[in-house]
Amino acid sequence: MFGYVEKKVNGQTFIRWIDDSLRTITSHIPVYYHPNLLCDYIDDVDEELVKFHVALDNGTLDFDKISSSYEMLLGKFKKHKEEVNKLCRMPLNENNFEPRNELLLSDLCSPKVHPIFYTKNEEKMILSCNKEEFNAWFRSEICCILDFIDRYRESNTKYEFPTNADELGRRAEIKNTMSTSEYENELMHLYQRVLLVYSLIFSKYTQTTAFKQKIIKETNFLKQLLFSIAEEMDFRCIRINYFINSYKLYVKGLNEQNENIKNLSDDINIRSDDLKLLEKCVSKYFKLEYLETL
Repeated sequence: MFGYVEKKVNGQTFIRWIDDSLRTITSHIPVYYHPNLLCDYIDDVDEELVKFHVALDNGTLDFDKISSSYEMLLGKFKKHKEEVNKLCRMPLNENNFEPRNELLLSDLCSPKVHPIFYTKNEEKMILSCNKEEFNAWFRSEICCILDFIDRYRESNTKYEFPTNADELGRRAEIKNTMSTSEYENELMHLYQRVLLVYSLIFSKYTQTTAFKQKIIKETNFLKQLLFSIAEEMDFRCIRINYFINSYKLYVKGLNEQNENIKNLSDDINIRSDDLKLLEKCVSKYFKLEYLETL
């Protein structure tokens, strides 16, 4: 029965291009933990950036070492990318991997360092949550995704708050041949998608199992799109390049710290009234009224 209703309920779609090969990713397909969903470069880039920031705070930052690390990572990632680009044909909705200890319910609703994909057992626990527990999980998921986007946003870049649900129907295309500005633009559009999906927390359907299943699928979609963008940006060491450019301005005394630039997750509270207004058009886009038949 749910499968029939799913055909009526709208979802989101994006295309992942690797050279001439493409993969269409849709929120209609359930996704569980799978190694190929992980971004291979995040930890390496994070480690270097932490070293840079610590050295900057200690007054020991060496620009030559930054440049050397930048070139080293580019070479390392280029070699690894040749292997990653061999697209895996194993279905992403087959949960045959146990890479970590499964989380408890209390952990599922707690803040996370970075977005994760859940196992079938974890998903069952999420579906069994009462309204308050599910809303806490939903909010935590959205904040985690927004905080992760913040790590890739160029400093002092302001994102436009969504005013309608049009972004949800746009089929994004993430290619391995895009420019830095194009990846940055897709990040802003992703930010808008994330807030639009979160507006559904004000929906009248939140207590139904079908709604919870829908939200799990949509947040999984957001994570897949996020990691696709992040992978391409980190492959090119764009975050490190941002740091280098910022450091050059810092040395010249030209960089101005804009105290008015807030964290993206702040919009969850600051723009709550606007999000409530968006909920109606978002629910209409997804055709959530069909969930009432379940």
